[in-house]
Order: sequence, then structure tokens, then C-alpha cells
Amino acid sequence: DGGFLRGHHHPEYEGLHSLSGLSDKTIIGFAKWLVGECRKSNLKHSTAQTYLNSMKHFAQYCFENRWIDDYRFPKRATVGFTPKPSKIITFELHELQLLYQTFNERMKLIMLLSLNTGYTSADVADLRLSHIKFNQYGRPERIEKLRTKTQVPQEHILWPKTSELLLKWINKKGIEISDQLVFLTTHGTPLCRNVIKMKVQPDGTRKQQTYHLDVVCESFRNQTMKLKKNGDLRKEVSFKHFRKTGGSQIYQECLEAGATDPLLMEQIWYAHTPTSVSRQYYTKVDRSVLDPFLLAAGRSFSYIWLDDDGQ
Repeated sequence: DGGFLRGHHHPEYEGLHSLSGLSDKTIIGFAKWLVGECRKSNLKHSTAQTYLNSMKHFAQYCFENRWIDDYRFPKRATVGFTPKPSKIITFELHELQLLYQTFNERMKLIMLLSLNTGYTSADVADLRLSHIKFNQYGRPERIEKLRTKTQVPQEHILWPKTSELLLKWINKKGIEISDQLVFLTTHGTPLCRNVIKMKVQPDGTRKQQTYHLDVVCESFRNQTMKLKKNGDLRKEVSFKHFRKTGGSQIYQECLEAGATDPLLMEQIWYAHTPTSVSRQYYTKVDRSVLDPFLLAAGRSFSYIWLDDDGQ
């Protein structure tokens, strides 16, 4: 039915109750309405483009299921907007050094893990002892795990400093069981989890609500609050920008070393789903090929911990 159009708040098509009314003219009208909403600042251009793309796929789906007789997405149906690539926010050199000096022991290790491996807060919270591969001297050498969000395999060689702090943390916390989480809160719960709370409604009744608790990002906010207030750290940066900073450095190291495909190396480090069919199904890359670039990035970041224990 016409629920798709009505669901996108398109008043002109409130009366569309059957697919028989879905046509090229309908889609062009929908695109014009989106443009008008953008000019009124009721919609962002990127949102309008998403709505129009959804309409395109919806009509194509209807045609493939023979619910409509004909469908040719009209070229005139456009919101006239090409998204500009967003600026990647990364930490500046002095900010990383300042953060490392400010953070407590756990956050120092988590910071280096994110820069070294590209881990998000969810990846950090899901890290287990079994994911860590030790060398013959009993030092952490690599981490191999599935990325929590996409389930894409990750494999990263660890920087010497990351390995040192990780081994110190494992020994301090007495982590011995292979399936044991490396990081827990002081109450013994995972750093990222869903929490259920009962909230009292205005009428006195209680309603169950679920929210996501992220101790990693919360710790970052708490430990950087004073730095941002004093102007020593930009207000727009957050924990996720460690990952962006690490990825940008990997890409730069690949460029400087003359790597054949720096973008592919960066995607391997991020554990992104490949952006092309050929890379997804036909390009098989040994993830250890990233090792020299990753170690080079570690040397570039080594200034961060120069003052740590006189190193």
C-alpha cells in the first residue's frame, strides 16, 4: 500500500492506498517535495537523498514481485545533492601525548589498543584472553578476533608498548581463563552492556526501559572533561577518534612506503566489509601483509609514551 510514502510525511500522497498509483510521476513528485522540504530546512539534503533512494528500491522491489507492471526510475527524480566527503577528525600530536599523561592505567591501555588495532569501545569490551596470541617468550604478539559489529575477522600485530601494557594488565588482574574478558568494571560487569531500568511514569505506573551503558566512552568523557574546559583538548573529539587517528596513520604509512593499494590496507586494518565485489569475493589478502605498515605507525606514535617510565 501507500504506507511508505505516508510514513515519510508526504502530505500530497496521504490518499495513496494502492500500488496502482505508484508511477514515474509519483516518484518525481516525491522528489520535488523533498527538495521543497530541504529549502525550508525541514530536511537535511543527505536525509532527503536517503528517502529518495529508499523510494527507488521500494519501487524496484514491487516491480520484481510483479506488484506493478512497469518501473523505470526517472532520471529527473533527484534532490540535486551530492554529499561532500565529511572531514575526518583525528587527534593532533600534542593531544595524544596529553591524553596519555592524563589517563589512568586502564584507559592508557585502551587508548593504545584503539590506535594500534582500530578497536571501538564494543571491541575493547569484548576482548578475551583467547583472542591474544603470545610469542615464545610469553609476551602478547598479536590479537585475532572478529569485529564485534560486523563479525569481520581482525588480525593485528601489537606494538611493543601495547604488548607491554597488556601483559602488565593481564598479570595484575590475574587473567588466566581463556574465555575471560580482559576488561571488567569494578563490579565485575562488562564495559559495554544493555541495562534495564524501571522508570516511574507521570501517572504513577512503572515502565521498563533499556539503555546501552558504555563505560569506555564514559571514562573518556570523565577523564577529558577538565582538559576540554581549559581549552587543552578540542570539544569535538571523542573516544572514536582514536580509531580514526590510527586509520589515517596507517594510510599515510602505506602511501609513504609506496604500497600498491593503501586503501585496501586501511580497510584490512579497520576490518571493514570490502567495498567492491572483486575485493569481497576474489581478492584474498594475508592480513600479515599489514604488519610492516602497522609497526611503522607504532614508531610514529612512540612519542606519546616517551615520558612514561623514562622511556
